[in-house]
Amino acid sequence: MSHFGIHTSIKKGFLKAAEKARTLGCECFQCFTSSPLGRGEKELEEEEIQEFQKFVKKYFGLEHFYLHTPYYINLASLNSKVWHTSIATIIKAMIKAKKLGGKYVITHVGSHMGKGSEKGIRRMQEALKLIFKDSPKEVILLLENTSGAGTELGSNFEELSEIIQNPKSKIQNLGV
Repeated sequence: MSHFGIHTSIKKGFLKAAEKARTLGCECFQCFTSSPLGRGEKELEEEEIQEFQKFVKKYFGLEHFYLHTPYYINLASLNSKVWHTSIATIIKAMIKAKKLGGKYVITHVGSHMGKGSEKGIRRMQEALKLIFKDSPKEVILLLENTSGAGTELGSNFEELSEIIQNPKSKIQNLGV
């Protein structure tokens, strides 16, 4: 079954993003968890959460909205600061999804930055293990495929399969 949807802005809040998708006749929608460039993130107010959940449940069903992490995520990075920030940001996004009643968070895979895809994939597997240790079990993390430009990982199903099929990490709640 297919659903027609759009990527909406949260500039005016999550409820306005859902209302915009509804106004356009969408059956599902996606929005960022915060600014796509990572500029500031405000905490959700309980009233906003309740209004959003009520609206989305009525018009979309809670399984038909997706949250997308900011663009700066790089789970394959060998730069410790970038790597740890990426992990923390995804965990926050998954917690936010749970608060909003959502089931899915989408993220970009990352780039090995010239260090080789094998090293990048191992780094990603390690990051995913940490993410799932500290994130809500009800939320599914979706890895978005990439164009494969430069040193990006995740441009084909073989690479994505290698990332998620790490027997040491026992990754669950992960999809592509």
